[in-house]
Amino acid sequence: LMAEDAFIADMHYNINIVPGDGIQIALQNAMGIKRANYMMLTGQTIDAETALRIGMVNAAGSVVLEVFGGRMAARDFQAGVEARLHHKDFAIMMQEAYRLGCPLPVAGQVWQQLNALMGHGWGGQDSVSLLKVLEVANG
Repeated sequence: LMAEDAFIADMHYNINIVPGDGIQIALQNAMGIKRANYMMLTGQTIDAETALRIGMVNAAGSVVLEVFGGRMAARDFQAGVEARLHHKDFAIMMQEAYRLGCPLPVAGQVWQQLNALMGHGWGGQDSVSLLKVLEVANG
């Protein structure tokens, strides 16, 4: 997923730092060796539309932010669908994934955030209150 106004770049050469963190290999795997090398050597950036077209991302933009972004910014956590129901659904999904031996690492992270939300007593609020969980986690 990539926001419509985001871009991908390797800034090592632009700020005179020798690369060594593996980003070059990750970029080559994500977009192909020639395209990645060209991007890195010229300082070219990849916008969301291009990233979507070449298969680096699955979707450009965020429907969640389009639908709920205003409510998040306004800190309106009144429930449309209570977060406790999403927590219940994630529990069922994670139990079934475990039973099938199918790891779901990203879903597991969301489930942990929903667990934290429930622990704070926010289960009766909308799932956009996950924003508060992230705020608490980041101090």
